[in-house]
Amino acid sequence: MAERIDIPAHCFDSKPLFASPPERDVVDEVRAWVKKNPVYLWRGHTHSKPNAEEAGQIRYINDFVLPKGVESPCPCCTPHHAKFGKGYIAWFPLTGNVRLMGQDCFRTLNPEGHDFAVSELDERIKRESEQQFLLSKLGNIPAIMAGIRAAEPIAEYLDDLRDILGPRVQTLTGINLWSLVRSGSLNLIVETPEGATSTYYATVAGATLLDPARRRYAKALLMAKQAIGAINLPFDPIKASDIDRSAAAKLMARGVKFAEDTLAAMAQARLFVSVLNTATLRNWAEQENAPARLYIRRDGLQLYVGVNQKEAHVIPLNPVIDRSIPRLSE
Repeated sequence: MAERIDIPAHCFDSKPLFASPPERDVVDEVRAWVKKNPVYLWRGHTHSKPNAEEAGQIRYINDFVLPKGVESPCPCCTPHHAKFGKGYIAWFPLTGNVRLMGQDCFRTLNPEGHDFAVSELDERIKRESEQQFLLSKLGNIPAIMAGIRAAEPIAEYLDDLRDILGPRVQTLTGINLWSLVRSGSLNLIVETPEGATSTYYATVAGATLLDPARRRYAKALLMAKQAIGAINLPFDPIKASDIDRSAAAKLMARGVKFAEDTLAAMAQARLFVSVLNTATLRNWAEQENAPARLYIRRDGLQLYVGVNQKEAHVIPLNPVIDRSIPRLSE
């Protein structure tokens, strides 16, 4: 057993300081205290074991975690020996006492009360999390929707560009760009006594632009707008029912994540037609041991593509390709 800890006598005194459930400021105070101080010395902690009557009612206000490698004695089961590193701030309504205890320690005194308190805490944390999430987002819905709408022309053009640089370029030049870049890297063929092998040359930026299997960016943004637009909630989510609030939180999280993921994918995909990436592709194809011949160059809003410079076709680029892609987090 761990070494016995001498606990000051005053720690065992009843401290009926909380006639009502402790508020958030108490949770913050406890979490700050236990980072640097012994748990049992916190001003509101009652270290004595609850009697049968007091243990009949319990509510877990929130949890806390001790620094790595630190453990504390528990008032319920090991008052003089270190036992737990993850604890609950437990409130006893009958006496107004608060005990900082291990997360499984009270189960031995009142299994049903413990399980109920854990379930109630989980539901409350979920509810408060949804409320805070919605409070932070509801007022921004107009700006979020405006950001998505601003990105839609870019998304539509990137979808068109996939078709242009895919089937159209293959028809014009015989080059299947997607087959050349689908792995995301460019390799060169090296002849060895054992046979031909490949070696890495460079990474391709934005290869997903050409992926024929990817979801169209414009459709993804539409789905994000539909999710956010389906939210039907008062401006103050605290006044909403749990069911409506939970549904709204799911719609908001889904819509925002869908939009942000799509915008990030768009920003990456359009790098394929950047001056730097096209130069990388061109230089790779100029190597004697490159597996394919390709001439590709970006010059302003013109993209040249062909098996060589002389036979290159001009692909006009829409100016939206260079528009700033919104960041919803801002």
